[in-house]
Amino acid sequence: DNGDDGDDGDDRGLGPGCGREGRRRRNRNRRRRKKDVPKQSGSERDELVLAHWNARALVAKEEVWKEQLEREGVDLCMVCETRMYKCTDLSDKEWMWKPGQENQPRPGQTPARGMGALTRRSTKSSTVHVSKDLMAERIEMEKGDPIYVMEAHFPQSSDTRLHAKMWDRVEELYCEYITQGSVVMMVDANAHTGANGDHRKDRAGKMLKRRAKKMHMTIINHTSMCKGKYSWMTERKNGTQSKTTIDYVMVSPSLVERVKLLQMGETLGSDHRMLTLRRRGAPEQPQIETERGV
Repeated sequence: DNGDDGDDGDDRGLGPGCGREGRRRRNRNRRRRKKDVPKQSGSERDELVLAHWNARALVAKEEVWKEQLEREGVDLCMVCETRMYKCTDLSDKEWMWKPGQENQPRPGQTPARGMGALTRRSTKSSTVHVSKDLMAERIEMEKGDPIYVMEAHFPQSSDTRLHAKMWDRVEELYCEYITQGSVVMMVDANAHTGANGDHRKDRAGKMLKRRAKKMHMTIINHTSMCKGKYSWMTERKNGTQSKTTIDYVMVSPSLVERVKLLQMGETLGSDHRMLTLRRRGAPEQPQIETERGV
């Protein structure tokens, strides 16, 4: 067990959470448990809260996940390993679900992998890219240039050839977006760089650091702004626990000084923690009084 995500699905990606009746039931539960949360989006207040999570099958975890997003004040959450083929309607009055590419399972198998973005309706965002294991959202900010949020799910760490191909795709998009705004990259990299309590390093991790440096991106996991340990945890059959860090958040140069915190949070029923990135708003510019003529 090395902390890599396999492609095999499970039954949690389907079932009673799907369809019209499932949506009605979830909406009823939310109305009963509604909590007071700020309605103002990050794009309006010039602050931003972003999240990344490998859900390991999303539908059955929808309610607890959305409640956590409300508590954290998240504006946009990028999710991988959704396992939601033909079950993609997670939108409600507060949130809009934007599905990425969902893989059709083979006969006799359950869904595997998949991706999507959940955005608060008051956040001004649009989907600008969807392809296999890769997705990007553009957020319009009240002040300044837009922010592009990329989500990528890499193959297992042993297959560095496929890692290189994925990085080529990521870099191509990055080079396009960085000319128009700032970039946040949130990834399940299936790579080990010795971060956040984990001392393991591998070739995929070295590649991640090399590619991030080439794009002039800062890996927030490697800074004092990251709080928490181990992004992935599971319990072995013998009762021992395996822990490692394979989820990362990176930002382009213009965002580094605006990052307030990267928090490794709860697993919410997955074996991955949800990572939450908080970006400060721009400082208020002092008003300069002009001389008035006498």
